[in-house]
Amino acid sequence: MSSNTLAPDAQPPKKPHPGQQPPAVELLERQPLLTLWGRKVWALPATFHADELLDLADFIRTYWTGPEATDGYPVLLPIAADEDTETVLTQVGTRALEFHPDGPPAHWDHAALLTRTSGSTAQDGKIVCLSREALRASIQGTWNFLAHSRDDSTPVNQVETHWVLPLSPAHIAGLLVLARATLAEEMGWGESHLWAICEGEFTQSFINTTNDLTPGPAFTSLVPTQLKRLLDTEEGTKAAQRYEMILLGGAPATSELLEKAAHLGVKVTTTYGASETAGGCFYNGHPIPTEPATLASLDPNTGRIAITGPTLFCGYLTVEDDLYEDEQGRTWWLTSDLGEAGPPLRVTGRYDYLINTGGLKIDPALVEKALTSHPEIQDALVCPIADEEWGQMVCALIVPELEELPEGMESTAYSAKTWAASEEEIESLNEHVRQLVDAPAVPKHYLWAGSIPLKGIGKPDRDRASQYLAQSYQNRQH
Repeated sequence: MSSNTLAPDAQPPKKPHPGQQPPAVELLERQPLLTLWGRKVWALPATFHADELLDLADFIRTYWTGPEATDGYPVLLPIAADEDTETVLTQVGTRALEFHPDGPPAHWDHAALLTRTSGSTAQDGKIVCLSREALRASIQGTWNFLAHSRDDSTPVNQVETHWVLPLSPAHIAGLLVLARATLAEEMGWGESHLWAICEGEFTQSFINTTNDLTPGPAFTSLVPTQLKRLLDTEEGTKAAQRYEMILLGGAPATSELLEKAAHLGVKVTTTYGASETAGGCFYNGHPIPTEPATLASLDPNTGRIAITGPTLFCGYLTVEDDLYEDEQGRTWWLTSDLGEAGPPLRVTGRYDYLINTGGLKIDPALVEKALTSHPEIQDALVCPIADEEWGQMVCALIVPELEELPEGMESTAYSAKTWAASEEEIESLNEHVRQLVDAPAVPKHYLWAGSIPLKGIGKPDRDRASQYLAQSYQNRQH
């Protein structure tokens, strides 16, 4: 058994016997905390280190289930490996008190988890409050989906399963992998083991961990970038084929990637959700089995997707909520995603990513789809830069389809290094976009790079890309 596994010989401790102090209580006495409006916010490390994963599992088992969770349970604030605990606690407390100077929001009493929507520090993104009920509904909904998807007729309470954790548990997707394994028996399944890959190079660590798995159905959550890297190698493909189901989310997956996975016999389920929905709430475009049912609709004024269901967050901590009630008393969350409510639900773009150029609104997702369908383009990210004449200009960061990068070209876009493209190459792309989208959608500036900059668990970093594009455009003007 390799040292990077938590199963089966390093299982999170079971619940204490009645009257026995839960191990989580002793754990919390050693952890930094913030007292906010009379409730304790405990900052727990959320890294791949075995001891810290066991601490998180123990916290979840103790405070998200059973009588200990019904009265006075603390709020969990996961802390990433590159964050300073005291700094995060101070920032969260300061931002919360500044936004609510007259006292806590009404939903504060229901919060069990604080998770941040983006960025690596508490200064970035929104702080989402999730209730214990929403988290449990999400975990139960996933187990229900997996039960309905199985070909095996063995009763699920007799099935020993494995969950492999390749995503940081500081993010909701990673934390839910840990929580599903921890609460498997609570949700009606048999014993479940948690395996964590080592920090470092993803592909080889994932392959090594997968090779160490003992018999039994295995599940994992990946982002598209991770799946692509696995399927690019024979060993990685073989490892991916070991899983009864791979939940794929965090960013849109291309049809080419999904088709390749299906062709290679890799079982993939695409997920849609966010921190505000306690992770994925739609699998393959259909709501996960929850009670009451999870539903989607479209806002008639903006075309934005709205979600209702038991996995919804109870509110933000530092910004105004985008929740509303309908005539039936159901609470809905108005997302920033554009698409079709279905079923199946289909996301086509982002309302807050629309580029307003010359009075026209351009959906960058449509331009990206057109560019990546060009035979010489591997990947593309379309972003705006400010312009006095147009308001915003449509620009594109391009990853070309090359077997190897030219000399002097870096493998990432982080330094915005590029090489010159010929007028013929640029016009070929322009004509391609004109035919598939429209003339106003043609990018006015391109930046060739080695890869798309990413943030968090694999989402494109549009702010950083916009900065690269703006700097590159200025350099071209001079």
